[in-house]
Amino acid sequence: QGWRYLSDDVLPLELATGNILPFPQTPRVRQNTGQLVSGDRLSQVPKFDVTLESESICQEPLPIRAIVFPSFDSQTEAQILPCSLGTAALELLRNCINFTDHKQAAVQQICELAKHLPAFRLSFSNVDCALESLAQIGLTRLTG
Repeated sequence: QGWRYLSDDVLPLELATGNILPFPQTPRVRQNTGQLVSGDRLSQVPKFDVTLESESICQEPLPIRAIVFPSFDSQTEAQILPCSLGTAALELLRNCINFTDHKQAAVQQICELAKHLPAFRLSFSNVDCALESLAQIGLTRLTG
């Protein structure tokens, strides 16, 4: 669908430029067990590597156009809703793995990101429907 792969789980952000950096580790997907697995048992579900074509892997830094906080919910149809500035900033801080290294600078940069970028929560059970939801708000092909 024209998307390019950037990362699996971690998305490095270059604070000075506001660009996201590719971190193309091999994506790993959990095996579909056909049933909902609780968080404490999730680590017991085997994962397998996903093979990607080299042309589908992003190689260059890209500007951020929007912030989307995805969450899988097997009981939910795809739904995308705007986040408030405060919610977006708090969620970004919660996910900042090197916050202790940057402290106050991280808080300032994250608040600036949240202030200048649209932010959304995306709940989904089906990936294709999730992509359609992104398309509805104009977030298709963010990487190209």
